[in-house]
Formats: sequence, C-alpha cells, structure tokens
Amino acid sequence: MHRMLQSWSDTDTWNSLGMRATASQDTILDGAFVYWHDTSKGALMRVARSGGRVETFASTSTPYSAVALAMGASSVYVLRSGQLTQDGSIAAIDKTSGATRTVIDGLGAIGGAVVAGRHLYWSNPNQGTIQRVADR
Repeated sequence: MHRMLQSWSDTDTWNSLGMRATASQDTILDGAFVYWHDTSKGALMRVARSGGRVETFASTSTPYSAVALAMGASSVYVLRSGQLTQDGSIAAIDKTSGATRTVIDGLGAIGGAVVAGRHLYWSNPNQGTIQRVADR
C-alpha cells in the first residue's frame, strides 16, 4: 500500500483532497475536518476529510500571526507567538460554532503545541519551558 504525501507549506501545492493548500505553518485534523492557518489571510481554513469545498472557518487576527495549531476536544487552538515583547496569545475556536475566545495573552515566544489529556501544552523556546492550560 502506497501513501501519498503532500506538502501543506507550499503555496502552489494541490493536496490529495483536491484543494489548493496555502502557506501554512501547521496542519491538524479531527474526525471530520482538516484545519490549517492561511498565513496570507490571517484565517483558519478547513475542508472535510473526504474532500469538498474549502471554507474560511475563522479569522485569526492579523496575517502571518499563527505559529501553531492544536486540536482540543471541542476547540481548535491557535497560538500566536510574541517576538521581543509579551504579545503572544492563545485563542480557542469552537469547532461547532466557530466562536473565538482568548484563552491567555501576554505570552512571549511560543513553539509547538499539543493537547494531551485535559490540557493544552506549549513550549516557550526563549525561557526553555513547557507551559499548560486546561482544555475546555
């Protein structure tokens, strides 16, 4: 059995779902959808895992701001890294309604992120720490 590998970070790559992937730093999926951040639009995009129409699921504020995505039980987390200031933040976007709420702000640099158990974990490469917040 051969698996088709696709690049989600190449602006002109067509993926195996038949849609055009845009510049993205992270791609995640749940049972129904594939999600990615379109860095040029500042938007969370999604398409059904079975293929179909690509939709802009939610705005993620300014273009080029999301550095990581993580899949929670009922939310997609969008992590935006602060650079030299404490302007990093984490937003939760409800997978059903698309409603966005700020989980935490005032963060510095943010690296990768993952949801495990009942918590969202992320790294802060400038401090050499792993931090967490409850997944709700």
